[in-house]
Amino acid sequence: MSKQQSNEHDETAGLLPIRVLANLTGVNIGTLRAWERRYGLLTPHRTASGHRLYSQDDVNLINEVVGILDQGVPISRAEAVLQQRHAQQDSETEQAQDIWRRYRQSTITAIIRFDEVAIDNIYNEALSLYAVDVVMQRLVVPTLQELGRRWEEGEGSIAEEHYFTGYVRNRLAARLHHGLKSIQGKQLVIACIPGEYHELGIMMFALSAQAQGFRTLLLGPNLPLDELVAVVERSNSEAVILSGSFSDNYNKCRDEFTKLTNKLNVPVFVGGHISIIHNDAITKAGAIAIGEDVPRALRLIQETL
Repeated sequence: MSKQQSNEHDETAGLLPIRVLANLTGVNIGTLRAWERRYGLLTPHRTASGHRLYSQDDVNLINEVVGILDQGVPISRAEAVLQQRHAQQDSETEQAQDIWRRYRQSTITAIIRFDEVAIDNIYNEALSLYAVDVVMQRLVVPTLQELGRRWEEGEGSIAEEHYFTGYVRNRLAARLHHGLKSIQGKQLVIACIPGEYHELGIMMFALSAQAQGFRTLLLGPNLPLDELVAVVERSNSEAVILSGSFSDNYNKCRDEFTKLTNKLNVPVFVGGHISIIHNDAITKAGAIAIGEDVPRALRLIQETL
């Protein structure tokens, strides 16, 4: 690889071709190009060879536009609505950031002391004011990220991260169990791919799925894919949701995806970071890549089923 090619590769790492943008948003390529050309909604990165590449921010933007269009707003007014919405969000951002910053700082302090009563008080107060999805994204996920940073830089310990992960897992498990008692919708089998041990993501997804009326059968981390056929048949589930964060884990089991989709008579959806970086391969295997945007993923699952 030449130095120029190497530099271009570094600049485009993590960027997506338009076909992947289309898959992740459900908007066809022709429409995306029209939105870019007529309304300036997208400003893609252009490679030296002239190819257009898009970022995760572009995925989020298009998903937001789709949500606006679903409310009956014409595309010609979508940008104005976006600007108005973002201006309102900006005015609320500083105050909201202060609130969540205090929650996160207090939680970190409680974790360092291994004080579960204090963590409970903060968590319950946040839940009394905000939806559980918001608490997960604004408090739990950033706190886990901060614990990871502390460990990497020698400020904290693995014990702190494991302690809080266990706390969150127990709280989510209790909430998921309680939620199943009142839900009668279609059942989804949810699991991590082989080699993937980070299960909090699928637990948070399952919680969002329950909020949309789905029943959830959660199988946790590092699940052998060949066991899913029997699970689906015995449980009468109507779809399989798999998730993975790391490319290496997907590469080790990519051949199993085709075998799985051939054996199952229900759709297989794949989320997490692997569904973005391996979008084409997942589609070729007969599965459906749903990206990392949970509301959009749940809409796609609902439409497919």
